[in-house]
Amino acid sequence: MAIRAAGILLVNKGGQLLVLHRKGNVPEGNRWGLPGGKVAEGASFIDTAVSKTRQEIGLEFNQENLTHLGTFNFYVVRKQINYDVWLAETTLTSNSKIDLNLEGHDKYKWESPEVLLGYKDLMVGMYPILEKYLQFINL
Repeated sequence: MAIRAAGILLVNKGGQLLVLHRKGNVPEGNRWGLPGGKVAEGASFIDTAVSKTRQEIGLEFNQENLTHLGTFNFYVVRKQINYDVWLAETTLTSNSKIDLNLEGHDKYKWESPEVLLGYKDLMVGMYPILEKYLQFINL
């Protein structure tokens, strides 16, 4: 059975994306990914994306202001992940303070999508998400 997960791709005023670095003791540890997480039984993907983002970085998003970027299917350690991602364009800048929850993450950064694609330590699903985002903004 596939694991259902959801997250938000945050874009700042400079076109950079927010990525969070996962602690080494969590699944896909020591890798960069998006705010988000597993969808609980009976919960919706978008509700999960909004609530997990609030828990992880302290920001609240109105669902009406989010754009569905897509559903991404990939495998991590022989487990299928169905990951829904929403896009949030923000007024934040690369200097904006993020209230990072240190339970599962140890740092964050703003980075351009083109630079992120060159990282070797992204969570597995990040590569197709970044490629789709770049297609989306170049339409």
